[in-house]
Amino acid sequence: MNTKLLKLDFNERSDSVPYWLDANAVNKQKLWSYPDKGLLVEAITKQLKVNKDQLLITNGGDEAIELLFKLAKLNNKQLVMPLPVFSQYWSGKDLWQLDTKLIEAQEDLTIDLDAALDAVKDGDILVLTSPNNPTGETLSIEQIEAAAQKVREKNAWLFLDQAYIEFTTDGISSLKLIEQFDNIILLRTLSKAYGLAGIRVGYLLASSKLIKKFSVLAMPFNVSNANLTIALQAFTESAKLEVQSYSRQIALNRELITNMLKDSGLSVIESQGNFVFVQGEPLKLQLIVAACNNNAIQIKDALVGLTASNKAIAAIRISIPFYLERLLQALRLALRPKLLCFDMDGVLIDTSKSYDQCIIETVKQVTGIVVEPEMILEARSRGGFNNDWKLTRQLIKELGTDISLDEVTSIFQDIYLGNKQKAGLCEQEQPLIEQSLINRLFNAKSKLLNTAVVTGRPKQEAIQGLEKLGLKNTILISDDDVSQSKPSPEGINKTKDFFQADTCWMFGDAPDDMQAAKFAGVLAIGIATSELIRSSLLNAGADIVLENINQLEVLI
Repeated sequence: MNTKLLKLDFNERSDSVPYWLDANAVNKQKLWSYPDKGLLVEAITKQLKVNKDQLLITNGGDEAIELLFKLAKLNNKQLVMPLPVFSQYWSGKDLWQLDTKLIEAQEDLTIDLDAALDAVKDGDILVLTSPNNPTGETLSIEQIEAAAQKVREKNAWLFLDQAYIEFTTDGISSLKLIEQFDNIILLRTLSKAYGLAGIRVGYLLASSKLIKKFSVLAMPFNVSNANLTIALQAFTESAKLEVQSYSRQIALNRELITNMLKDSGLSVIESQGNFVFVQGEPLKLQLIVAACNNNAIQIKDALVGLTASNKAIAAIRISIPFYLERLLQALRLALRPKLLCFDMDGVLIDTSKSYDQCIIETVKQVTGIVVEPEMILEARSRGGFNNDWKLTRQLIKELGTDISLDEVTSIFQDIYLGNKQKAGLCEQEQPLIEQSLINRLFNAKSKLLNTAVVTGRPKQEAIQGLEKLGLKNTILISDDDVSQSKPSPEGINKTKDFFQADTCWMFGDAPDDMQAAKFAGVLAIGIATSELIRSSLLNAGADIVLENINQLEVLI
């Protein structure tokens, strides 16, 4: 597995360095002097065919947004923001203590543009982002023109954030907006399609009158000489063509990822950015995050500015890489596993009245002391006790009595299996998994998934467990089938090899199950009936923790 971090959380161009970029182009002889933006201004205005007084170069798009906040504060202007919004707008409104009107999103988290336009009053500034971040929703030129016209009628401005404009087909055509409307400001940046987030260069485009209002608030030397030199390379013809080619590939990749997510029952807002916004079953989204983490991929799962109350919404944002295979592998692991492995006890079968009670009675028979169920849970939570015989012996030892494992096993098995005089506690076991899920996963004539039971039970007791559950068409790996018990991954690896499965999930209720899963390179899914167990599973490496195995229904 590739352990080099792939950042897909900030919508950067993280896996494709532009071929036109020459980091050695910085002239050391110019570093002594204060920055001169003249050459970059010349290059931008020439390529975009705008006048110099219609352009303001900024320290990334961030400074442009800060200038907006400063201008609004100094001039007592209200900002009208339809949600969702980019996180800097969300945090900045409070930091600057701005008069802000937030417009709730529609049910599908697209912006309510009509409501936003209705909310604009005389002298306000309407803030729009297209493609929007974090959703990717993109407004048409016609929608933007109509919005600019409507706010102009109210003596208001339209601040249009176009950080992702290069990924759309409207990059050139939208430039006519600053000729059509004297109340519109466009924000652009080199941080996204150009792959230059590290140099912090962006710019504003607007009428000369509006640009002057922003420029008087900017620092005089807001971009360094070194960064100006690098930025200059982005406005060559070769860079223009390369960025267009790169953006086309991102669009193709975005479509492939979108279709894969939708096919898995998730909701994806149509995006024209270099990212997708995904909503759906929270556990399924957690699996995607976990699978990405397992593949050293960072995605965004803590999104703000979605609603006015900032309430939590089950959603993630995934930046689209140029090279797709690693992300596809992670998504296949989360959404299309080829194999499901299950521990038996505490996952498929309730053994609280069988194995757990055997532990209690064995300890009592040897020591005369009755251990509480909580003591058993606490001991299991430490890990290293996948075998209940060993766990029982450890509890006896902690109570001050030394006894061999063979002696413990003999007493334990007599209680569990029973004899002619007394029925065994094995008869007290009950299924934890619902029959409908058994039929779907194990007994259906046309199974969609391979399954295996990887248990610490001895072979015969494991077979009895399968029979009690009525499981068919599955592979059984008992403790007798491996040379090393869990947390060794041997049992899981045997099933992976048998099915030639490169994507697999392991379900278990003990730290040893989680560790075995991590050693085997599969998703570790815990089953916990208490906070103590949950914590122990997470500490042992669980990717997610379910309350019971039947929650699996929403994941497949």
